[in-house]
Amino acid sequence: MKKTILIATVVIASVTACKKKTTTTTTTPSTGTKVTYNADVKSIIDANCVSCHGASSASGAYYNYATVKASVGTIISDINSGNMPKGASKLAQTSIDKVKQWQADGLLEQ
Repeated sequence: MKKTILIATVVIASVTACKKKTTTTTTTPSTGTKVTYNADVKSIIDANCVSCHGASSASGAYYNYATVKASVGTIISDINSGNMPKGASKLAQTSIDKVKQWQADGLLEQ
């Protein structure tokens, strides 16, 4: 009887430990700071998007924080699908990850 109780206790403890809630990090692994538009994302957008999606673009303008923030879902979707940037090689995975992390971090400007 004591062995049964001991085994049951160990099993319950193991199951409980396995179901422990995990948390996700919202910081960049290399610096421990959150990704921001001005420090991290603006240069990616400027180098890869603004030439076609500037202020006068009819297909979506990504020329400042507000316009990029409002369109981040579309931007990420287009990058993931390989549709953007057009006429260029695929965006570097580190840049893609940076934009995704910016979204996960709350789309901070600074």
